[in-house]
Amino acid sequence: MDYTLQREKRKTLMMKILPDGTLLVKAPLHLPEQAVVQFVEQHKEWAQRQLAQALERKKLREAFQYLDGQAVPYLGRLLPLATGTAAVLPDRILLPAEGRPEALAALYKKEALRYLSARTAFFARRFGFSYASVSVGSAKTVWGTCDGKNRIRYSFRVMALPEAAADYIVVHELCHTLHKNHGAAFWQAVDAILPEHRRLRAMCREWERKILF
Repeated sequence: MDYTLQREKRKTLMMKILPDGTLLVKAPLHLPEQAVVQFVEQHKEWAQRQLAQALERKKLREAFQYLDGQAVPYLGRLLPLATGTAAVLPDRILLPAEGRPEALAALYKKEALRYLSARTAFFARRFGFSYASVSVGSAKTVWGTCDGKNRIRYSFRVMALPEAAADYIVVHELCHTLHKNHGAAFWQAVDAILPEHRRLRAMCREWERKILF
């Protein structure tokens, strides 16, 4: 099975399907190639299922035309598009008649910076986290990142998730201010705040399929 290998400072193997349908395998720096091949073979059926789903989502994204009446997810609600000055209303999302892909991204970025900045500050105050800044980008393959200087950056697509799932992303990144990997200590920190984090992670995957932009 074809895959792209990415070696990095990590202890375990993992694989994921990228939006373009590529199977990405992340491996420890010095792990023998044969161990990677065996890992891929052991998880071949899972990868094939995920690849089929990714290709189906790709087809749906290509067919999405930003037309009035087409729905987009916003904080766990599917809101239809309508024509007007870009804004999120309780029952619809307004976009101008022209340049809709760019307008939708800009609107989500604006809303994400407002909403996620507030939620990050809330959880930081409540649980004693310290972070440097919050920003919003357009990443498609990750919900958020926290760098070595504790600068948190979210994808504007987090705004598609239900509020509880978006809070999980916030807590996830705040816990990275203390633990820069996904080791046991990191997950213990997440679990202490959100014991239901496994369910919320599954919710993120479920809603990810509905994001066509």
